[in-house]
Amino acid sequence: MEARDQLRAQIERWRRSEAEAALAIARGEEPPELAFPSRDSVGLLAEAAPDLEPGEHEASAAHLARAEAERALDGPREALEGELSRRHVFGRETRSWRALLAGLWQGEPGERGQATLQASEEAAERADSLWRDARRASDRRAQRWLVEAGVGSHADAGPDAEARRASAVRWLDATDDVLRGILDDRGLQDAAALLAALRRPELDAFVSPKTRWRRFGEALVPFGYEAVLDRVVRVDAPHRSPFPTPRLVVRTVGRDAKLLPPRLDHGVLGEVLAMEVAGRAVALSLGSPGLPPALARPAVATVARGYGQLFAQLPCEPATWRARAIEPRHADTLARQAALVTLVLSRVLAVGTLVRGLHDAAPASSGLLLADVAPTPTVDVDERVTELVERALGVPISTRLARALVWSPASSGARFRALVGAFATWGALRDRYDEDWYRNPRAEQTLRAAFERGGRLSIEAWCAELGATEENALARAHELFAR
Repeated sequence: MEARDQLRAQIERWRRSEAEAALAIARGEEPPELAFPSRDSVGLLAEAAPDLEPGEHEASAAHLARAEAERALDGPREALEGELSRRHVFGRETRSWRALLAGLWQGEPGERGQATLQASEEAAERADSLWRDARRASDRRAQRWLVEAGVGSHADAGPDAEARRASAVRWLDATDDVLRGILDDRGLQDAAALLAALRRPELDAFVSPKTRWRRFGEALVPFGYEAVLDRVVRVDAPHRSPFPTPRLVVRTVGRDAKLLPPRLDHGVLGEVLAMEVAGRAVALSLGSPGLPPALARPAVATVARGYGQLFAQLPCEPATWRARAIEPRHADTLARQAALVTLVLSRVLAVGTLVRGLHDAAPASSGLLLADVAPTPTVDVDERVTELVERALGVPISTRLARALVWSPASSGARFRALVGAFATWGALRDRYDEDWYRNPRAEQTLRAAFERGGRLSIEAWCAELGATEENALARAHELFAR
């Protein structure tokens, strides 16, 4: 087999094995071993390079570097699973740390919510240290691999670290006042109260999970994407993560994707999160069939994530709810709730991007060392992480829970880039196709032209094609959040 074909087969086999393992764990089955690429992946990539398609060499390197990071996390994940399953005293009962964390997102009010927060924080001690050290080791391993490979950035790598941090700061600056106004208006002064405000179970009747996918399909009808959702994406077993975001696993690009929902429903919060994942699944499914695996399965997929964020803005529009024959006062309430959810999530993603720049001066210190930035001057990492997350949420939070929000997901940077791009492109699409562009079939050609390129296109490059800027994104944010 030629080196090119070996490389492609190894990337596809590894990424598919990830999907199979995630699906098996959700179903309570024994997961298969991850099919990591060969140990000599640097040599294989170099040998295959002359025969690869434009952009494939750099994209393949991004996948292989991620494989090295994931190889380092394989063992610690088992230990983390043990910590999530460890039981802790909670009142007159015991609960696993997983159950305590999941309970946070149910937004229990008053003393019960405060008790859940405190128990979750106390239970986090062992896992906090374990996962922090594992992340440090995995990032170092990926960085060593990239240095050895000596390959340039792939097409969807995005701006440099300093530009990403600057964008995150601008987003926080632009949305600080509106968040503070909402918190003050609603009397939200602590994390338990904020979580209860994000959950709002009294609105659950409008967003029943039993009819969720039918609603999503109806919203995709103008573009014909409901057929893609129906043909490719299936809701499967709930994932075991304590966080409320559904998980997307792609077994075969364009043919077989599984969406793993959380074990508990989360009302409007869950609706917004599920819409992002559903939109992303559709966009990934519409890549050109001829793309090689490294481009068909984009390493960070900011364009697909961007469409997910565009789709997830629909519930922030009162017109979306009114189109379902919901009376105006309820439509306005639901849109404002979806906007609050989106505001808080966007700020957490911005802070996740900033945390990627924090650096530990010594191996024994606490905090994060991440591969994509140069070391900053010595800082108290714990203090800075807490400060950033408290700014994102607008309320005090413990250091361990602050880290739990931002040290676990490795994709915060890509997700934030996608969100800013989606806010920018909303205005550009509206200018081209009118206020309700998301119901205009002509807009589908613009979307599909982006999706078809897979990992060859970044959200920033797509914005440039559409004439959309960060200023447009901030204007859209003000329009959406300041209603």
